[in-house]
Amino acid sequence: MDIEIKNYGTIFVVSFEAGAANVISSFLKNRIINNKSCYDDIKYCLRGPAKDIFEAKLGNIDNVTLKDINKLGSKTDIVFTGRSLVPDLERDAIRLAKLNKVKAVTFLDHWVNYEGGFLPVSKKTNYSEQEFLDYLPDEIVIGDAYADEIIQKTKIPYGRVRFAENEYFNDMKSFFKSKQAVSKKRILYLSEPIYDSLKKIYGDGNMWGFNEFDVVKDLVSSASIFKEIGFNELMIRLHPKESIGKFTDIVCKTNKGDIKIKFSKTRKLEEDIADASIVVGMESMGLVIALLAGKRVVSYLPKGSVKKCSLPHKELNCINDFSLLRGMMI
Repeated sequence: MDIEIKNYGTIFVVSFEAGAANVISSFLKNRIINNKSCYDDIKYCLRGPAKDIFEAKLGNIDNVTLKDINKLGSKTDIVFTGRSLVPDLERDAIRLAKLNKVKAVTFLDHWVNYEGGFLPVSKKTNYSEQEFLDYLPDEIVIGDAYADEIIQKTKIPYGRVRFAENEYFNDMKSFFKSKQAVSKKRILYLSEPIYDSLKKIYGDGNMWGFNEFDVVKDLVSSASIFKEIGFNELMIRLHPKESIGKFTDIVCKTNKGDIKIKFSKTRKLEEDIADASIVVGMESMGLVIALLAGKRVVSYLPKGSVKKCSLPHKELNCINDFSLLRGMMI
């Protein structure tokens, strides 16, 4: 069933992480804001990377507090949320909406952690069926067939699932269509801060058999392979939650000067993708954005990994050794 767009009264938007922020902000920009008949007002409670993402698309935003959900009307108003693995902002928003009998709708932005993403850290590995249902919003919005297939295999009641075309993906397709093909021999790596999240949730940042530092070390150590197959530059794009100097020590100690290594922190994701010949990451949604750009895309999980890549996209190349790129580039 498609998400219903009607006169909501006040739309109260709550978002923290970058992924959901991109999905919700594009949905508002393309489907809601210019359709004045479907809302009276929009209020925003944005934290973390979400605020910059929303303002880049919608202009300056005056943030309100989460407690302002208590002022909403139960019959006309609605709460839109993203979903965060560790921060509790959206979970608290759903809880307040339920207390005030205000409809809560969560937009999914990825293809993993569909159940655990709704639970607080203290409950992710130990919860009852009723506790799980208590944390769920009234509706959960997905944007593609992969998400639909995955969510049907979870404990999430399918009656709560709604479909809305992923407007963020539509924005990205339009951007890449307007860009000319590049001839730069650049590898773009999309970093993810997995160690801290795994440590907070499970008590072991290395439970997958590796962390983001291991991957960057493997990446830089493979510079001679990249040069051999025709690349002259490696761009390491940091996640919004990562500091600019996070991998500096690894690069300085490991880099042998085979190719140029640079860091990207302030450019837009789509700009970095457009300027790359190949895009590498672990399980970042940015890898899927790169597929939309028609790039060659690689998910790299080291040989010691105890997990496989969770992204379901068939066009994705999954490897555990960068030497395998030699065969791919023929």
